[in-house]
Amino acid sequence: MTAAYRELERRFARIAAIGDALGILSWDSQTMMPDGSSDGRAEQTATLTVLAHELQTEPRVADWLAEAESTGGLDAWQAANLREMRRTHRHATAVPGDLIEATSKAISACEMTWRSARAESDFAKLLPSLSEVLRRVRECGEAKAAAMGLSPYDAMLDEHDPGARSERIDALFAGLAGFLPELIGRVLDRQAAEPAPLRPVGPFAVANQKALGERLMRAAGFDFTRGRLDVSLHPFCGGATGDVRITTRYDEDDFTKALMGVMHETGHALYEQGRPRDWLNQPVGVARGMAVHESQSLIVEMQACRSPEFLCWLAPVARPGLGAGQPAPPLQPGGARLYPRGRRRGDLPGAHHPALPAGEGADRQRSGAGRPAGRLERRHEGTGRGHAAGRPAGLPTGHSLAVRCLGLLPQLHAGRHDRRPAVRGRGEGRSGHPPGAGARRSRAVGGVAGGECARQGMPVRVRRRIADGGHRAAAGCGGVPAAS
Repeated sequence: MTAAYRELERRFARIAAIGDALGILSWDSQTMMPDGSSDGRAEQTATLTVLAHELQTEPRVADWLAEAESTGGLDAWQAANLREMRRTHRHATAVPGDLIEATSKAISACEMTWRSARAESDFAKLLPSLSEVLRRVRECGEAKAAAMGLSPYDAMLDEHDPGARSERIDALFAGLAGFLPELIGRVLDRQAAEPAPLRPVGPFAVANQKALGERLMRAAGFDFTRGRLDVSLHPFCGGATGDVRITTRYDEDDFTKALMGVMHETGHALYEQGRPRDWLNQPVGVARGMAVHESQSLIVEMQACRSPEFLCWLAPVARPGLGAGQPAPPLQPGGARLYPRGRRRGDLPGAHHPALPAGEGADRQRSGAGRPAGRLERRHEGTGRGHAAGRPAGLPTGHSLAVRCLGLLPQLHAGRHDRRPAVRGRGEGRSGHPPGAGARRSRAVGGVAGGECARQGMPVRVRRRIADGGHRAAAGCGGVPAAS
């Protein structure tokens, strides 16, 4: 290891510390800060952002990079770290400091205007400040495009998703456009033709919803000694290295909104808490990008939390917080796949499971026929696979949850909440493998499957099937982003 590389590690560690301070300031501004303090907070944020930019663009950094690249003698992790230093340095030096400062202040001002415009449902009020943000961001994109030899969009895309290019993304979306509209239409037609599951009716106390969310976070593996859950207008995951802050918002008429918001952000948080400890303050040790980050939250929210196994585990956990008088919902045909009747801000419906083949599920439909709704109202619908007697596949015979778990949370498939990686596991040390090497289990999935589910009688083969949805960890660039 050369002296130049050691200097680079020290410099980027200082930049990471400033990024952590910015993360906490951002969290505070969205959860605790009085509106009257916004001007001072905007100045603080812009000052720290410019300081971090100056540390990275100082001429000595370019000299250290060139010397370290020409000398070599680095192990795999150090070499990867050096590559990420070069990439982030290229982005930083492309944009002048005054534009960095102006963009930061424009974003802060727009955030505060959005809050009041949202409360008043007045987009026209937001438009001027939003236009200023877009103007500044486009200026940054043009500056980076000129320096990097890319289109403005690809230059900005590379900052948020390293190596991604619009040509590749266009091809991916073209593939989806070729089959997804027709598939969604067929799924919606099938769902409309089947009985809707029963939906628990509120009000659901916010304190009960928070307690349930925190219990699920613990079951998924979230470490509350290094993070916390709060409330904000828009759910997000942010904070700092070793201090991951997530938020949600509550609706006393529908506890699934906050619950799925919590689990989505928990997916982001698990990735942040699981980053390699020896490299937390270096570019190679932070989130690889937006695509990887969002994949981790969606693995938790859209895969694990929409599985029949999760619903069956959740039923006895959630019922105490639903309030007295909530009857046990009968098993519904299609209870494992649910969707909303309409779209709400922050909720996107989706087809995550195929519709049942013709004729399948008739036995389960008969098993639930004629049962009183009680305090439940019929809303939404889904598909589930079970045995002829109404028992979900994989559940032990005679399991007490079999006749009620799938109807308990009919909005669980209502779609994703709002905003940003969640691979859980211990990172390799400095002498270990390069980032991304080896498949690592998602404790966000395995924690639920192997921990709490075991106490509810979930068969080992089912827990393994959930836990086997492992994926590869990735490391990369940037500070701790505010994810959603």
